[in-house]
Amino acid sequence: MGEVYFREIFEQCKYFTTEWQLKMLSQSSSWYIDIWPINFTRQKLPSTTNLLVILCQDFNTNVLVPCFFGIYPALPSAPFPEIYRRFFYILQTKSPFQFTPSTIVVDYDSSLRNVIKKSFPTCQRIFGCFAFKIRLLHNESKLIKCAVLGYKTAGLTRMINFFISYFMIISMLDHDDFLNQWTFLKSKIDQEAFSKIIHQIENDFINKHGRFHNEMTFKHLKNDSIFRMATPAIEGYHYRFKQLMKTYNITMLDSMIEKVIIAEEKHFSSKVAEVNMERIPRPELPEKYFFDRSMGTLPIATAVADIFGLVDNWDYIELAEKLMVANEHNALPQRKSLACLAHFEDYKKSLISKDVICEDIISNYAIRRKRYREEKAEKAKNEVIL
Repeated sequence: MGEVYFREIFEQCKYFTTEWQLKMLSQSSSWYIDIWPINFTRQKLPSTTNLLVILCQDFNTNVLVPCFFGIYPALPSAPFPEIYRRFFYILQTKSPFQFTPSTIVVDYDSSLRNVIKKSFPTCQRIFGCFAFKIRLLHNESKLIKCAVLGYKTAGLTRMINFFISYFMIISMLDHDDFLNQWTFLKSKIDQEAFSKIIHQIENDFINKHGRFHNEMTFKHLKNDSIFRMATPAIEGYHYRFKQLMKTYNITMLDSMIEKVIIAEEKHFSSKVAEVNMERIPRPELPEKYFFDRSMGTLPIATAVADIFGLVDNWDYIELAEKLMVANEHNALPQRKSLACLAHFEDYKKSLISKDVICEDIISNYAIRRKRYREEKAEKAKNEVIL
């Protein structure tokens, strides 16, 4: 692949930001960087595009703001480190403001982290969060083929959910306790099925010379306010973006740019202004950072991130099982998040309380759904007769 090929890839890279967004970014010392693929399957030529988003929090209003968007092709042969370098170079050279981030939360991507270190020498800390580690495990879990292993899909899914839930719970322990529980966890799963995931965890996180050994556990970050904010910020905005894509029925890249990305500055600048003028309260809850109404049940990584204070009081298996149950019934009218980690005691009662997740709620819901289906079928039958 020669120079012409790379030039064509670089020509497809686009960035979007405004002076107001750059100003907000320059005033923040903590950034959250996320990257995820977006599929456009309804185009004449279906394609997949990667979206890079840089978020920061305005500490005057507590509003989380998306400040920079980078779009580039999701091709395996693309020179990703050079793409990242160019985005950060443009961010610095095109802006009238100086950027001096001291902490950046980012995915477990060595090439991206290396570029960040070179592009922002003032950055003293780079680490991941629950959302990124769970995403890493989920992406590897997708490669497990239940048909080849002789598992039923439901059984394998439950094993994967238990593995991820248990692993994330013990990630809040110190190194020695984590290693003991890691050995126990491996004895509870099919090591042949999970061989690639086990190898990756042991090679990258547990090995003393691994790329992310310093992040083997989150124990040292337990009381870090930036770490606490990271998962709600990353997952919250990811969720918001997906909802906007559905709302506007986005099927093409140009529509996404016009209706979603470009419109974000107006939405968030208005929100910051309204909080400053005390027209709306400062957002305090995870679902309030990006929505005026509750999003309902929070994504699994946010839920796991919020239960880390329970690891000293609960048996890990019991806690993992409760977490799985809480996320298996997404259609249930479950609890709304009472708080994020700032109000952890109330949240803890809400998440684990038998009054919130119990057999009565599940059975009553099943009865209501059954009655609804029967009434719907009866109504359709009567319409046919008429």
